[in-house]
Amino acid sequence: MRKFWLIKDTIINQISYYHILLFFVCLPLDRFFSELIFISLTIHTLINLKKEDLKRIYDKRVLIVQAVFFVTLFSTIYTTNFKQALDDWGTQAHMLLVPMLFALHQPLINKYKKQLLSGYAWSCVLVVTVLFGIVLATIRHFHLPLSFIYTASFINHNFSKPVGIHATFFSILLVAAVVILFQDTLCEKKQSAKVILLTGIGILLLGLIQLSSKSAIISLLIVAYVFVPLYLFKGKKRLMLLIASLLITLLGTALVFRYDGLKTRLFSDLESDVDLNRFTLVTDSRLDRWKATMHTVKAKPIFGFGTGTEKEVMEQTYFYNKLYHSFIHQLNAHNEFLSLLIKSGLVGLAVYLFALGYSLIISIRNKDLLLATCVVLIISTSVAENTLDANKGIFFYSAFFALLLLTVKSASKSTLNIKKQALEATLPQVSTC
Repeated sequence: MRKFWLIKDTIINQISYYHILLFFVCLPLDRFFSELIFISLTIHTLINLKKEDLKRIYDKRVLIVQAVFFVTLFSTIYTTNFKQALDDWGTQAHMLLVPMLFALHQPLINKYKKQLLSGYAWSCVLVVTVLFGIVLATIRHFHLPLSFIYTASFINHNFSKPVGIHATFFSILLVAAVVILFQDTLCEKKQSAKVILLTGIGILLLGLIQLSSKSAIISLLIVAYVFVPLYLFKGKKRLMLLIASLLITLLGTALVFRYDGLKTRLFSDLESDVDLNRFTLVTDSRLDRWKATMHTVKAKPIFGFGTGTEKEVMEQTYFYNKLYHSFIHQLNAHNEFLSLLIKSGLVGLAVYLFALGYSLIISIRNKDLLLATCVVLIISTSVAENTLDANKGIFFYSAFFALLLLTVKSASKSTLNIKKQALEATLPQVSTC
């Protein structure tokens, strides 16, 4: 297991490294901490900025990650709500700044990429452990049975509430951490260290079940059954992995069906979301809202209605289509692809799909499991949420895509064996195990 908390480098590089490490470590915490570390990193970078470093910010990979923000700027030209457009600028500014800062520190993140990711993964393990501790302490305080842990009181948003993160976005952070620790396990030679890593993976998987995010769980299954076998294994080992994945899936499914809270969250709620004809207390399902939104988008399909207009456009759409629950609660599109169509039209959607497609192609070309995981996570989350309108969604997209794309050049030259292919993109002088 790599020691991510201790590096040997110049003082300036150490300060930069610990800033970036803390930024990743704080991702599974309230946005306040991520924002604070990011501001400190920005100030430190500006103080030590050199003229020759500036050329790195024009790297096409940086521009690809930033592209959606440029679309936001462009769509402001024809908006009818300039004030809200400026608020959207502020919300999405990290898509511009995070890739830029990472580009300025590109030699550093190339050198210490593995340590940064390892530190992030163990931070997720620690946060999930603390959250389970809070749940168990609450159950003990109120003298409840242990099985109460899987009731609605302690799953989904109620589980992630102490750290102030939306359950879906917390879940995608955990899926990324699972993949990182899985790669570390393949690289690790010491049995004792492997046990620790597998324990960490187990804690994260339990956390994912507790959060019960359909998008994250589906993403993890896609990665486990498609990308891991294709990228990391061949022959009998691939078959053994698929069998192991199937057993874990069956165990997880059995756990879900044993408890009504989990079953309702993952299956019954999904059915009501996609059933257009089923009558429930909430009469407008998610598909109802998407169907109504698609009719609205047809009014301005090319460039959309402009940045900052989604809320007012959706309110009119919901009211006209008698989706009063969505109207009263001022719900957004709950779909990043539809959100982009509303604000920026087919132009904005095409830019977003290009960024995701480019990243997926790079992951396939370099057999980069973590990058493929991030693409799958962003796509699945974008189907159910306005991913790039949420702080943690923006941080996840900008930080992970910038980090992984900026280190892809080193990955293509790696000489690690097949089990270590997912651990590429590290300079030779830095230990990867």
